[in-house]
Amino acid sequence: MNDTRYVNRFLCQFVADHILLTGKGKRRVFASNGQITNLLRGFWGLRKVRTENDRHHALDAVVVACSTVAMQQKITRFVRYKEMNAFDGKTIDKETGEVLHQKAHFPQPWEFFAQEVMIRVFGKPDGKPEFEEADTPEKLRTLLAEKLSSRPEAVHEYVTPLFVSRAPNRKMSGQGHMETVKSAKRLDEGISVLRVPLTQLKLKGLEKMVNREREPKLYDALKAQLETHKDDPAKAFAEPFYKYDKAGSRTQQVKAVRIEQVQKTGVWVRNHNGIADNATMVRVDVFEKGGKYYLVPIYSWQVAKGILPDRAVVAFKDEEDWTVMDDSFEFRFVLYANDLIKLTAKKNEFLGYFVSLNRATGAIDIRTHDTDSTKGKNGIFQSVGVKTALSFQKTKSTNSAKKSDHAV
Repeated sequence: MNDTRYVNRFLCQFVADHILLTGKGKRRVFASNGQITNLLRGFWGLRKVRTENDRHHALDAVVVACSTVAMQQKITRFVRYKEMNAFDGKTIDKETGEVLHQKAHFPQPWEFFAQEVMIRVFGKPDGKPEFEEADTPEKLRTLLAEKLSSRPEAVHEYVTPLFVSRAPNRKMSGQGHMETVKSAKRLDEGISVLRVPLTQLKLKGLEKMVNREREPKLYDALKAQLETHKDDPAKAFAEPFYKYDKAGSRTQQVKAVRIEQVQKTGVWVRNHNGIADNATMVRVDVFEKGGKYYLVPIYSWQVAKGILPDRAVVAFKDEEDWTVMDDSFEFRFVLYANDLIKLTAKKNEFLGYFVSLNRATGAIDIRTHDTDSTKGKNGIFQSVGVKTALSFQKTKSTNSAKKSDHAV
């Protein structure tokens, strides 16, 4: 928090020292006080709902833009007076002698300010979710004209729906592989072996225990212990667990068991004696051929080693069976997290931010621009198919429009 305050002060002073503004002797750059911003937002009737989507941040931006130095000073004096005196329905500004009634002294930036801002930010009257969103310039202008007939200047050619802009994450470094290292002795069978402590062993994992057929008594004892404690390994194995011989005598303590896992790909470690799962997917290369799209995942460890993968995901296939991108495929663009994309399928059209690629299915997740919780799953459309899309574009967001960067 202290670092944030310092950076805010530094940036404010830096801008004040270097920005070229007309006029002298006036403070023209300042940092808005958070408490005053909240107070003004409430008195100006701007309802802030955090749970529905990310548009509520725009309300604070509007309030800050409308907060002048004179306004801040006036509110600061009012708040200070309220804290030191019992409120009797009116307040006297000792510097000006003005009588300040509780709400009357909060002037609106302009007439119908709250109504206009809520419509412009949320595309709905008062931002209420039960109304249909005016999601095109034409619909938004019609709504403003209908609800603000006494303010014709609210309707003009620059009115467009709000669009949340996000910065793409083009960082090419990251975790090279997952921390857990597994035995790669059976990798040619598509299997890795992981040593799992009993305190982390679940019934589902127990079914894949190595040498289960050779040690049925151990398997049965572990299963019974987990079932007794409702599949809670921490409780089931809170006390030391032992093997027993044919005579029923306790022998060696069991601290962990080896579990088989499906392992189709990964990162070689420990001089090719172990394998770990891929970690950070830093980007996806998009290719096209014959009207179909192909996605090549690229991981941080590959970037670090200078490896450029050339295989595109094929749903439910091993990586060795993926499609090789030869000269017959045309490279289209690179996708990073938070890149703005537009995908047109046979039944739906998606405009939002790229989240991730599922290497098992070849489908992608797309976040709505404002993370609207009423769309998709908490604002994310999951498992959107790409290969047979009618069109797939990477676009750029500007203040006034969404422009195509790589249209296909």
